[in-house]
Order: sequence, then structure tokens, then C-alpha cells
Amino acid sequence: MIDPRVKNVGGVAAALILMIGWWLWFRAPAVQTQRVFVRLSAAAEKGDPGGVLGCIHRDYDFAKHWPQFFTSDAAEGQRAEALRLLWMLFTIQRENPFVITWRIDDLDVSAGDPVVVHATLSIATRSGQTPFGLGQRLERHRFVLQRKGGFLTAAYAIVGHDLIGLDRPAEVDQAGE
Repeated sequence: MIDPRVKNVGGVAAALILMIGWWLWFRAPAVQTQRVFVRLSAAAEKGDPGGVLGCIHRDYDFAKHWPQFFTSDAAEGQRAEALRLLWMLFTIQRENPFVITWRIDDLDVSAGDPVVVHATLSIATRSGQTPFGLGQRLERHRFVLQRKGGFLTAAYAIVGHDLIGLDRPAEVDQAGE
């Protein structure tokens, strides 16, 4: 017969091993990169500018990646401007929200953190219209993702990407006047 104290220690050890295994799996870049695009897609469809910005790393340079949209050099100013632009955009599209479909084509974790993701994205509205002169979907578009915090943080956020050619909607210009 096994001593009950040994059973308890064995149970605790097994639970601890399972928790560590789950944590390591959950932190894996393959899991977390998928979650970034899931969160981004859900936030865009809900028209949630804060949710979209939650997918963007604090070190993201809006002016570098979207020079036609951002005028502020200060990071805080860029985030505030991004929030304002997204809010206006989602307000305009309230009746016909955006739908982002995506597929991860390739994940390069050789550099550790950040990771490079090549993904195919299609941005349309619920009615099927393609906004902003995007035309075809973004094929194997390069995104750079980085953890939001330190070692214990699992979540990744977008810190950079290849340029995306969008036309600035006239409605946004008119709304800002």
C-alpha cells in the first residue's frame, strides 16, 4: 500500500508538470502568432479601435509604416492619432464592418524574439467590398511580431511589417475637418 503522503506529492508533481507543459505550449510562437491575428480580426469586425491597437506593440512606429496617415513624431501622439483614425473608420463602416481573413504561410523563429511571420490577409467588408483600393489580398505579407512584455508574458504584438499600400479614405479626411 502506498503512503497517502506519497500519493499527494505525486499528484502535485503531476499537476505541476502539466501546468509547466501547458505554459510552454501556450507561449510557443506558433500558438501566439495565431492568437495575434485572431484578436486583430475580431477587433476589426467588432469595430473596436482599442482592440486593434491592443494587437500593436508599444514600439510600433506608425509614421514609418503608414507615412500617408501619421504626422506626429512622438509615439504617444501616433497612438492617439491611430486611435482617432480607427474610431472614425469604424464609425463610417458601422453598418458594414470589416472582415479580415488570414492564413499564416510561414513562421521564422530562428532569431528568437521577434519572430517573422509571412501571412496572407484579405481585408473586406461584411458585404464583400474591398476598401481603400487594396485590390487583391496581401499575399505572403511579412509581419514582425514581438512579445508584449518580459519572459513571463506569452502574448505577441505586431511591431513591424512590410508597407501596405492603402488609399486614405475621403470620409476620414472630411470627418477630421
